[in-house]
Amino acid sequence: MEGGSIGSCLLLGEVFHRTVLGHGRIPAPADGKGQEVCRKKTARTAGYRTMVPASPQEGDECCMVIAIGGPSCTGKTLLAQRLMEAHGIPYFSIDHLKMGIYRACDPCGYHPEDDDEEIALALWPIVREMVHTVVENGQHLIVEGCYYLPRHAKEWEEPYDSAVLSLFLVFSRRYIERHFHSDILRHRTAIERRGAEERPLQQFIADHDRIRRQCAVNGVPVFEIDEDYCGSMRELYDYVDRYIRSRR
Repeated sequence: MEGGSIGSCLLLGEVFHRTVLGHGRIPAPADGKGQEVCRKKTARTAGYRTMVPASPQEGDECCMVIAIGGPSCTGKTLLAQRLMEAHGIPYFSIDHLKMGIYRACDPCGYHPEDDDEEIALALWPIVREMVHTVVENGQHLIVEGCYYLPRHAKEWEEPYDSAVLSLFLVFSRRYIERHFHSDILRHRTAIERRGAEERPLQQFIADHDRIRRQCAVNGVPVFEIDEDYCGSMRELYDYVDRYIRSRR
């Protein structure tokens, strides 16, 4: 396998992907200054509580939310796990929210095997308000799941948008065709137990093409693994690592 296998990458505790936004270069991370949301103060209006950002003070640590989307089996959970281990930032899987609501609420409005877009429609208002609360509390969080869609990345408004870094992961068509059975399906349970993958190859390709198109339409970064799995993962991990350090 060109560029190293997924298996060797996992054994090294590596993370992957490369960006295809613009000219294939990863944009420079923010320097941690300016519009970031830092300390918060509480105000009460109209019988409910709203959080009003206080002016950043020198030495404050700016809150951050790293939101990772993309089709299943792309390494979102693996990336979130590695970032948590390296930086002590907790991560939240939207899959857990999906199953918790489904098992606790009957009916909940969706089935776990429904189309990702349908489930995302039900879960997005909850995920959005969870992120709002994290930012208002001045905390850090990594959110990951295939139900975080490119259009959601464009819906953040001030003061929340400056606290959220959105990343979308996909495989190239060539990579899927070459490594679907040998690597992608083989290592899909690297972090969590999963049921059998029932999507055929062409559906898998279509799902990745759809996210890639949606990222282009919404103007959000998409990170694609093409040949060098481990090298691409290192590049993405290093990018996010620099971003995190710039805000601390």
